[in-house]
Amino acid sequence: MRRATISSSELARRGWVRSDPRPRNSKLDAKYEHVDGWRLEHCGHQTAHHPWLLLDPKGRVVLAGAAGTHKRPDFGAAWNTLDEATGFVASLDRHERENGLRWFDAHRQEVG
Repeated sequence: MRRATISSSELARRGWVRSDPRPRNSKLDAKYEHVDGWRLEHCGHQTAHHPWLLLDPKGRVVLAGAAGTHKRPDFGAAWNTLDEATGFVASLDRHERENGLRWFDAHRQEVG
């Protein structure tokens, strides 16, 4: 099954720019930056099931569980597609986009 692709114009509309140095050999080296400081990086493996690492403005890894029912950024795997990861960031409110998600420990106390 072929994964859905997202156009560079749609990425730009969502506030993302490709930031890996030129010449760009392939998407395996791809890195993207969002205007609010989020980053996306491809793992470099051409057959990876979850190749996209999403980092919030504080540099914390945000896993795909953040988009799930329980909104857990520390749960799940990396993101399957650019569309899913950038769509997730687009769905956040302004405060979350600019500052990252709120994180809680096992006792529901907010952490850094």
